[in-house]
Amino acid sequence: MSESVAVFGPEPLQQIAVDFAAKVPGQSSHEFSQVKQTITAVDGSVVDILGRIAELAWVPKKGSHYKYAYRLHTQFEVLRGVPNRIDVTSSTPKEKADEHAVLAATLEPDRCYLKDRGYAKFTLWNDINALGSTYVGRIRDDSIYDVVQQKELTEEDIVEEVLSDQIVTMGASSRPGEAPDHKVRIIELQATLHTSRGKYKGGSTGHSSGGKMRLATNMLDAPAELISKLYRLRWMIELFFSHGQDDASLQSLAEHQTKRR
Repeated sequence: MSESVAVFGPEPLQQIAVDFAAKVPGQSSHEFSQVKQTITAVDGSVVDILGRIAELAWVPKKGSHYKYAYRLHTQFEVLRGVPNRIDVTSSTPKEKADEHAVLAATLEPDRCYLKDRGYAKFTLWNDINALGSTYVGRIRDDSIYDVVQQKELTEEDIVEEVLSDQIVTMGASSRPGEAPDHKVRIIELQATLHTSRGKYKGGSTGHSSGGKMRLATNMLDAPAELISKLYRLRWMIELFFSHGQDDASLQSLAEHQTKRR
């Protein structure tokens, strides 16, 4: 396979990857047995490998970024430890390469999508809900919504550092057709205080946090503490991007789930 690129195009390899992925045995997890859908983390990562190669031919950078790079829009089945699809676009997240657009075009029914705040778009939520799938995603700290129902917290919720569990209405100021067309639940969690310093030594220190994390979901009946644990599973896709499919690391993260960002 390593020499296949000199013989034929990538399309046959794509099907081979799909076939191999289907043979990977599923990972059972009693803790998430209540979720009857395939738990799927979604994210995009920019790779500049071709840019590095081109740099040898004196292709200049634009600021601190390579002109020639790709974004890998990845959907990752966290309990199996494998990506179920990767869509490649240009690195600039605009138009068809926008993360919302790529995910909206590749949605499937019967999945539970775990998303970071970059995917917090009402129309995308509507598309997921219309297919019969669910989502759990972080929203901005300054998101505006009206509380319709305050749900009582259980002891398990409190142990999981859940601060509030509410049914809300959102998008009052949105244009017609762009507000959520279904009930939305907001779960507020305790989080570490953090002040963003922007780019730092070539990376990002992330968004500021006032000590609370807010998750939006259309899973109205699942325990709040389960929603919190589901979102923590999303970080397995970050581990995949950073270290590849290291089975021991993935299994350890799935079992312990001790880190929340």
